[in-house]
Amino acid sequence: MHQGHLNEDFARKSAELEKKLREYRSAAQKYHALFQQFPFGITISDENGGILETNVVAEELLGILKEEHESKSINPEDWNIIRPDGSPMPLEEWAAVVALRENRVVSKVMGVVGQDGAAAWFNVAAAPLHLKGYGVVITYHNITDKIQTEQALKDSEKRFQMFFENAPLGYQSLDENGCFIQVNQTWLQILGYAREEVIGRPFSDFLHPDWKEHFKENFPRFKAIGEILGVEFYMRKKDGAFILVSFNGKIGKDAKGDFKQTHCILQDITEQKRTQDALEKRLLALTRPMENPEDVQLQDLFSIKDLQNFQDQFSAAMQVASVITTPAGEPVTTPSNFTRLCSDLIRSTEIGRANCYKSDAILGAHHQNGPFVRPCLSGGLWDAGASITVGGKHLANWLIGQVRDETQTEEGIRAYARTIGADEEECAKAFWETPSMKVEAFQRIADLLYTFANTLSDMAFQNLQQARFIGERKQAEEAIKRHQSLHSKLVANIGDVIVIIDQEGVNRYKSANIEKHFGWKPEDVVGKSTWDNVHPEDIEEAKEFFLNLAREPDKTGVLECRYRRKDGAFRWIEFTGVSLFHDPDINGILGNYHDITERKEAEKSLRESEARFKALHNASFGGIAIHDKGVILDCNKGLSDISGYSAEELIGMDGLLLIAEQSRDLVMGNILAGYEKPYEAMGVRKNGEEFPIRLEARNIPYQGKQVRVVEFRDITESKAAEAEREKLQSQLLQAQKMESVGRLAGGVAHDFNNMLSVIIGHAEMAMDEMDPANPIFADLSEIFSAAQRSADITRQLLAFARKQTIAPKVLDLNHTVEGMLKMLRRLIGEDIDLVWAPHNNLWAVNMDPTQIDQILANLCVNARDAIDGVGKIVIETSKVSITDSPDKDSEARPGDYVVLAISDDGKGMDFQTQEKLFEPFFSTKDVDKGTGLGLAMVYGIVKQNKGFITVQSEVGQGATFKIHLPKHTAPVARAPKKSAEAPAAKGHEMILVVEDEPAILNMARLMLEQLGYKILAANSPSQAIQLAKDPPGEIRLVITDVIMPNMNGRELEERLRMMHPNIKTLFMSGYTANVIAQHGVLDKEIRFLKKPFTKKILAARVREALDGSD
Repeated sequence: MHQGHLNEDFARKSAELEKKLREYRSAAQKYHALFQQFPFGITISDENGGILETNVVAEELLGILKEEHESKSINPEDWNIIRPDGSPMPLEEWAAVVALRENRVVSKVMGVVGQDGAAAWFNVAAAPLHLKGYGVVITYHNITDKIQTEQALKDSEKRFQMFFENAPLGYQSLDENGCFIQVNQTWLQILGYAREEVIGRPFSDFLHPDWKEHFKENFPRFKAIGEILGVEFYMRKKDGAFILVSFNGKIGKDAKGDFKQTHCILQDITEQKRTQDALEKRLLALTRPMENPEDVQLQDLFSIKDLQNFQDQFSAAMQVASVITTPAGEPVTTPSNFTRLCSDLIRSTEIGRANCYKSDAILGAHHQNGPFVRPCLSGGLWDAGASITVGGKHLANWLIGQVRDETQTEEGIRAYARTIGADEEECAKAFWETPSMKVEAFQRIADLLYTFANTLSDMAFQNLQQARFIGERKQAEEAIKRHQSLHSKLVANIGDVIVIIDQEGVNRYKSANIEKHFGWKPEDVVGKSTWDNVHPEDIEEAKEFFLNLAREPDKTGVLECRYRRKDGAFRWIEFTGVSLFHDPDINGILGNYHDITERKEAEKSLRESEARFKALHNASFGGIAIHDKGVILDCNKGLSDISGYSAEELIGMDGLLLIAEQSRDLVMGNILAGYEKPYEAMGVRKNGEEFPIRLEARNIPYQGKQVRVVEFRDITESKAAEAEREKLQSQLLQAQKMESVGRLAGGVAHDFNNMLSVIIGHAEMAMDEMDPANPIFADLSEIFSAAQRSADITRQLLAFARKQTIAPKVLDLNHTVEGMLKMLRRLIGEDIDLVWAPHNNLWAVNMDPTQIDQILANLCVNARDAIDGVGKIVIETSKVSITDSPDKDSEARPGDYVVLAISDDGKGMDFQTQEKLFEPFFSTKDVDKGTGLGLAMVYGIVKQNKGFITVQSEVGQGATFKIHLPKHTAPVARAPKKSAEAPAAKGHEMILVVEDEPAILNMARLMLEQLGYKILAANSPSQAIQLAKDPPGEIRLVITDVIMPNMNGRELEERLRMMHPNIKTLFMSGYTANVIAQHGVLDKEIRFLKKPFTKKILAARVREALDGSD
């Protein structure tokens, strides 16, 4: 009977064991499948770096067989590892070595150089394995393409920078205030400045004075519109000269869609403009009617420089004098090859010069049958001429001559010299100096001139026709645009949730952290269809994605869709998967979910923002009026909306009636001057209301005549917005200034309190060992007091910065204030009456009582200092409920508040003082009478406790500060009565002290040893862990600094509790940085010792920690 039971029991246990073995083998197979088919390489090593196991992906990534891989170790002899910069990576920097040494997860980019010398790049992650015989597990995936892409991007950026600096066009970038951020080398060369003379300066500094105001008015418009094309400015070069430049540009925006900077290219078009103006002048001259000769000049059609050059060459070749004159005979070019007889003698006399001009006019007249050759009316030498005529208009005479033949005689010249009053002898000598030529030869030269003059006239007419054709077909020059391509970086990751999905879409595996991200436990979804939790709108796309992925083994893909959480909410995920249906252990798609909801929401917000902007831009318009001599001929509906008049009333109205009286002179002056730039004035509506407007006018052809079109734009809202923007900018600057001091306070508090701890501690221990009668005792006492005052200043800074470490309690504010009254009366003196007016049935508040003490002390001292002689200070409490929406300028928010008010009848404050009241270091007291931190500290305390503060004051009328603290619903905790100071508590327990500052560590050790404790001292968390592994006795308490390198105090406590579950912890710090406190508020279970501390405080906190219960 008994043997039968044993057999049954043995059979049952054997069956259970067999079942567990099957489950173990199944789990092992699944683990092995996951390990081998995981899309990343995996290597597992022992404690000495020997490689124990690798997966198939590692074999593919590293290009070595699995057996060869597992025969290697983690050492430089087996691997050639390099840093991202290409230099060798020493062993101590390898991810696996660091992870094993520092007992933490390490991630690094590492290059592996193969036997062919080529480097493959990997993102390597190593984590320590806390299992016997194991060292680290290493995962890595190939990022060689990413590294090469990044290098190519750097090379591209380098090439771009070279092109950017040496581009044929100038580039400039301005910030929101119109100041230079960047310019390229071409810009500097165009204007002649050095880069340091430009960056940071306003753009308007480089403009012509007449253009500065225009830029200031239109820069905001550019920022709003987002683009400018062909805008022209006159800019000042470094040498003082002005050049005309053309701008094309766009604005750049930040990730939120807000203005960031401008991007503009500029081109020096000074010469181009001059050429264009000359061409337009010529075209205008040639295309307008030419009834009056003075309307068209030769230089409008030809380059005088070119004509002069040809004239000089013609005269030299033909040995004749030559000049081009107006039809009246006045020279246009400089005479070429003129003889002394003509230029120096005959033309030097009034009669001779007049006769020359008369002769030139006759010779240059247009003759259809050939050139006119005849003796000159002034001297008788042979001359000839031809006209330059374009489009039937006689523009100039081209004259040659001053040659003689046998028909001219010396006697004739002498006689003419006497007639005109010239020197007869000199004229006779000069006559024989003139070239001699037979008249037949001169006639041939005249014929050649005639032919050339006619050809020149025909060419000018043809050029005119061509210019007209070009003018009709002329197109605006395309603006040069600069676009810098942005390259996105692909960051491979294994996602948040690992999944396996089979051919039917059924979940076969979900990692445990699916509950963290989506609320489902694995057993809730494993065995069920994936499509059950995919958003209905995404199911078809998701199914198609899975089908495509399943068709090809090892194919990878990425899908974005919405996935349902357990609570019903949908989250956007990015699914990255690999097809492993050919693997019998996986038989499905292995992938991961990555939550991208925030990114999707940001993209949606951006799209909505852009849509709102486009809608607002497209819907915006102003009023438009067309008027002739002030009378409105036509208008749009916008003008009716702005003015309040109907379109029927506006047409025929004097446009000045839409302008306020104060602006009519300005507008009228701009109309008369033809001013065409935008400017601001005051308009007036039909109902008499005056409002700001922006006007811009242009002259246009309308119904056969020139009229003026005017755009009226109501800028009431933009003016208000501008005022509001200036106000918000002021508030932002103030907030930034306050935040800067706050960051400074938090930053220095930790180190400064460490130094004060050493000073206070050693001063106190020295005084404990010294006779008070010793002269040095007084010096030590002064050091001790000064250090404590310094600690108070640090505490005030932290309070202002809202980084003071506090321990809130539920308080009855009346009870707390009453406990301070006696001390406050001593503080303000006998001449000032302190009145206490508590409110009955006051709500509770949740606050550190020491902060109430700080607020009362600071406000009462300030009230005392504001009273000259005898006065009164009133402290009162009340409660208030705020239900209405708060004013936008107020910090108040709806809710129930307990109010603590402190009033005085002192000298009060003006508005300017109240504006700066809570700024740190602002004080109206003498330099040696205060730090300027008191009210800043009060403000910081109130904000840290989610309250707000108001101030009411006028000069001579005193001041009232009202502190509003949120109501708390929990019951009030009465503070225990303070007992008389007791001697420092002692003990004998073993304490582990951890502090990275050697001076504080040594001081704390000395203090505790003097109190009788056994001390283990560690200067780092890693040393503390080593000491805790094998202590010489039971460690009852660990005292640890909060802020330390590599591991903070909270993390150290968790590690120590794994080894010593009953160990107690006392944290110490001068600044907790949210490690054990959230926004400065201590967690309830935290024991905390604030630096700097005295020996007595240390003794008390240690005793409380040891005797307290967890």
